[in-house]
Amino acid sequence: MTMKLRNILSFMLAAAMIIGMAVTASASKEPANSEISADEFFAAEYRFEQYPYHPEDRNAYVFRYSEEHIQRGITGYTEGYLYRTNFEKIYQPEYTKLIYPEKITVFSPVKGLLYVSSGKEIFSIDYNGENKQTILETDGTVTHIQANDVLIYYVVDDVLYRYFIPEQQLDCIGDVPGIEQMVPYSNQRIYWCALNPDWSVEAESTLYDDDLENDIPHYFEYIIDANIKDRRANVQKMDMTPAEEEEYIMSLPYFSSSNPEDTGSTFESRAYSNINGKTIPSKEYPNGSYFTTDGKPCVSHNKCINYVTKDKIHQAKQCFGFGFYVHEYIGGKTLSQTEIIQLQSPFLIRLM
Repeated sequence: MTMKLRNILSFMLAAAMIIGMAVTASASKEPANSEISADEFFAAEYRFEQYPYHPEDRNAYVFRYSEEHIQRGITGYTEGYLYRTNFEKIYQPEYTKLIYPEKITVFSPVKGLLYVSSGKEIFSIDYNGENKQTILETDGTVTHIQANDVLIYYVVDDVLYRYFIPEQQLDCIGDVPGIEQMVPYSNQRIYWCALNPDWSVEAESTLYDDDLENDIPHYFEYIIDANIKDRRANVQKMDMTPAEEEEYIMSLPYFSSSNPEDTGSTFESRAYSNINGKTIPSKEYPNGSYFTTDGKPCVSHNKCINYVTKDKIHQAKQCFGFGFYVHEYIGGKTLSQTEIIQLQSPFLIRLM
């Protein structure tokens, strides 16, 4: 998935969350972590399973207040602190709870817990900021983190580390100079990107250009392979198309715990079948379909539907365009500019 698509995807994620679209969750049970060995776990490649939502309260939204919130008109909080609110209440600090008394740098939701870094420590707390437990001490300030209840990927001084929780095994994976974002694919491979110093708003084509191949990329994209021990050779340029990336991720199995009832590989849909009298998914775009003119995966903007809103003011393609379509299909009206900003803000600040 290109970085442009990753950023546009934020709008669709926000729309799906706020209007009550599909929410998918793993059906697997809690892994028996104490019974997983490193040799067993790293013997094959398994998909990195994440838990971005509270298992009981899907509206719970946790965020670290930053300069980006301020720029988007979200005020009333203290920069660098961790808060809990509901998606629709982020503009209303009176409904928000401070859940940790010190500044933090990063966090990652893990089922009903939050893995948080402050100072040179990674620790877990619950969504109320209670029951703190230290997981590990680091050699410096953690700038990026992605975690589940088995693995923690984190970055210190542009170096990527992998921590295997059951055996407290720490591996230095490799150098990630200038890292802006990372997305673990599996227990072995991690996507990451860095800003292109030659990029500028003026140099990049607009969202509606069809000739994307000539764009100056906003980010340089890479995949780092933990199986390659030579840190000079374990980083490759990201060369998969969005369709190839999706196919690769979907091909990866989940790790099965020692619980014989736990397949570790099945998903159950928690999607609504009807919202506001409208069938979900819509008949026009059923599950597995694409928001394109030919019904095939989009590899550039050439075949993407250019969705124009009912008021003829907004238009967009790919995830952004589909977000407009979803809102108008279910709500029957066009998003206002304020609603667009509110939908974008939390997810553009922390998409992955």
